[in-house]
Amino acid sequence: MFSNRAKASLLAVMLAASLILGVAAGAWMPSDDDFFELRKNFRIFGAVYEELVTGYVKPVEPQHLMRVGVDAMLSELDPYTTFLDEADNANIDIITEGRYGGVGLDVGERGGQITVVAPVEGGSGYKQGIRTGDVITTIDGQAVAPLSVEDVETLLRGEPGTTVEVVVEREGAPAPLTFALTREEIDLENVTYRGRVGPDSDVGYVKLERFTRSAAPDLESALQALTETGEMNG
Repeated sequence: MFSNRAKASLLAVMLAASLILGVAAGAWMPSDDDFFELRKNFRIFGAVYEELVTGYVKPVEPQHLMRVGVDAMLSELDPYTTFLDEADNANIDIITEGRYGGVGLDVGERGGQITVVAPVEGGSGYKQGIRTGDVITTIDGQAVAPLSVEDVETLLRGEPGTTVEVVVEREGAPAPLTFALTREEIDLENVTYRGRVGPDSDVGYVKLERFTRSAAPDLESALQALTETGEMNG
């Protein structure tokens, strides 16, 4: 069952890539020879994949093996073409819209521990006092030690209005700290800073944090606001 789904997903990615390339090239259209090569090589890939999963000397994780194959194939194209599987769908709103339902904690792995990199200003975590450097130990009673950063992010996100209990260890605190955080719709700013820098404050500086659909107008507004403060030399 999984093998069929994985093969179908791979075929969908290949066909989607073909369509995108066709649009970009404009006049290029696949010939019968191209389709023949596609079918032939797909059969070869499928046969190799099936043989490895069912007949390799050691047990093979089918999902991991397929994902490695897909990632290797896309890496041959460019640094920007990416496969987003079903588990990545929760990140689509962040990528395209710059918003998500969560507690406003940017987390990462530091020294083998899941650590708060930065609380998002205005989020529940920020308002209740969670700090950069706090080590998250449990979420709703579940230990985070064996989890990945992505798993922790998934646990923290959810429908706005729901709550989640987060326990952290803080350097200098005598005991773990417990926070009952309320998930909210978090809007992430594309432009997180604009101002003037340099010895004479004559150079404009804009920090573009992320590229969502509104990144271009936000950047334009930031640049316009800077030019209205006076002449700049860069």
